[in-house]
Amino acid sequence: MRKNTFFSLLFILLVISSCGAKDKDGDGFTPPDDCDDGNSNIHPNSIEYCFDGVDNDCDGIADVGPICDLECKETDDYIFCPNVPYKIMSGVDPSLLSVDLYFPKELRSSDREYPVMMYVHGGGWTIGDKSNTHSKDEFFTENNYIFISVNYRLTSFDFSTGYHNGIKYPHHNEDLASAINWVYDNIRYFRGDINNLLLMGHSVGGGMVAAVGTNERFLETEGLTLNNIKCVVVLDHAGLNITERMSNCLEPVPENTCDGYIAVFGYDPLTRYVASPINNIESNKNIPKFFLVTKNNPFSISRSKVFADKLSKNSIYNKLLTVDYTHRQINVRFGDDRDTIMTPYVYEFLETKCTR
Repeated sequence: MRKNTFFSLLFILLVISSCGAKDKDGDGFTPPDDCDDGNSNIHPNSIEYCFDGVDNDCDGIADVGPICDLECKETDDYIFCPNVPYKIMSGVDPSLLSVDLYFPKELRSSDREYPVMMYVHGGGWTIGDKSNTHSKDEFFTENNYIFISVNYRLTSFDFSTGYHNGIKYPHHNEDLASAINWVYDNIRYFRGDINNLLLMGHSVGGGMVAAVGTNERFLETEGLTLNNIKCVVVLDHAGLNITERMSNCLEPVPENTCDGYIAVFGYDPLTRYVASPINNIESNKNIPKFFLVTKNNPFSISRSKVFADKLSKNSIYNKLLTVDYTHRQINVRFGDDRDTIMTPYVYEFLETKCTR
């Protein structure tokens, strides 16, 4: 009661102090948004990102709490807020448990809510970074989506020495679920529409969004359900069927592509089975709609088609698109203005099946 009374009085005092207030330091802000008024050297470019109109902690940013007190900047294309933590774990590099936020520039002057696209990078669970967005950030913000790129803990190993950092399945997916929970709890402060929450991933990032989008345990651990995800976009997957992919992975072999899978999923057949998104598809689980993009390669097409067919057999809406791009080109060219064979079809899916 005392706390509520204190903040009520603080708000009243701030409002009263702002009546007839002048911009003393010429930085474009007046109290209560600019409680350093009079000192032009402090927060000259403060921008209100959370829209409550009160700078509660007197740092020059009008916020609704610590989560909104971000280091952000405006570019020609969007508002960019990097390295926002979604959880903290002792001994873990904070950047691995953070997201980058990209907002449409019109967001500051608009009252509408925006669909939210969360993107997960690839890299074989061992490398990669959320900065690897290529044209996606600009594409989505230009089309009035909030775009969020996610980092997660990475596996590090060396079979020749026996070294392994202990990060393996299901840690990567658990991190993604934690990031989704953070977004669900906080993106409304930035006019994000939690009823239009979308996932996209490339390569193993595609496998991760497929896993979280089919295996309810990850979101349920965070207090969410599969109903909280509207649609999933998989850009040239890796990891839709771990069991099938690892069927010939008997032991670590130097420079063998099996090594990364073994480091992440180990040798236990049950772990591999449960980790495979295809084995978690069921008609009674409210699995979101899927859009699968695959390169024009017989193995990739076959694996994608088997996954799409199982979705269809369980009455889950899906689209499968084959493109004449390499694995890398699918990642690099999505969202590029020059791409006419992939981006327009995914965007149509999002606009007609996911955000309306």
